Amino acid sequence: MAFRIKVHVQPGMFASERTVSFTVDDQRYEVPAVDEFHLHGDDLDVEILDEAPGLLKIRLPSDTVAAGRTLWIPQGLVKKAPREPCEYEIKVLRAIRDQTPLDWGAAVGQALEVCTGSGWATRDVCGRFAVTPRGEAVLAAADSNSPPDEAA
Repeated sequence: MAFRIKVHVQPGMFASERTVSFTVDDQRYEVPAVDEFHLHGDDLDVEILDEAPGLLKIRLPSDTVAAGRTLWIPQGLVKKAPREPCEYEIKVLRAIRDQTPLDWGAAVGQALEVCTGSGWATRDVCGRFAVTPRGEAVLAAADSNSPPDEAA
């Protein structure tokens, strides 16, 4: 499971880097060299190492200026990152949307569970699946990242 914290993002020294800062209990932390891969808008990927009542020990992707890479922060500052769909789940969502038949098997069943559990699709009382608006957004994002059609 992936976790993130809210940060303020500024340009970094190199094109693929950013400088981020955040505040915990009136203490400002700055991380000067964060690869943009670890940023999602103004959210920064973190790893949870340990927990105590109300606190989480996190590992940042890079060292802070003064405090290193690991910090104890209030649990409320950390949030779960949304799960991104895999290629097969996108294929199943497209099949639901386009009402094309699927070759049933364990993989399709698992993908359908993930799609409904993630809110990308719903299942009615008759067992029919439908793509939700959230699922349509997932498909639109996947389509915008698709390579151009060879036939075009």
